[in-house]
Amino acid sequence: MACVAVQRPVMHSSQTVPSDAFWLAGREVAGLARDVTAGRLTRDQACAQLSPLGQEGAASVCEAVNARREEIREAMVREALTSTRRLTDFDWNVKVAMSSSTVLDLKQPLVTLRLHTASPHDHQRDTVVEMTAAEVDSLLATLREAQASLGKVLEQ
Repeated sequence: MACVAVQRPVMHSSQTVPSDAFWLAGREVAGLARDVTAGRLTRDQACAQLSPLGQEGAASVCEAVNARREEIREAMVREALTSTRRLTDFDWNVKVAMSSSTVLDLKQPLVTLRLHTASPHDHQRDTVVEMTAAEVDSLLATLREAQASLGKVLEQ
């Protein structure tokens, strides 16, 4: 259950359940386990969705998910961290927009921020963001809030 990826099993001649049906059921149960652990579904809602397994089967799955909730949560965190892009570097510069297609005399300072990111498989990507002074102030305020939240988490 804690393994987020469910691999398709090989059908043995002694099995009575077709492997595709078994594989799909396993994926469904894994999805329900993630949803319950993440709080997107209550235990009762998950058990109701498992009703085709019968009352005893649904209860067994729900008990197993509940018993392994922390292990499932840790697997979800690992999966999220391994699929997240990370900031590797950034560059910025300031320029003044002298005019635009609608305003002849603009003279507005703009910050161009180039974010260099990499995926877990080291695929590089650059994202360019152009912001006004007010937008830079808003970004900095949000980053300060994030830093404060991170500090609180690290203190625990």
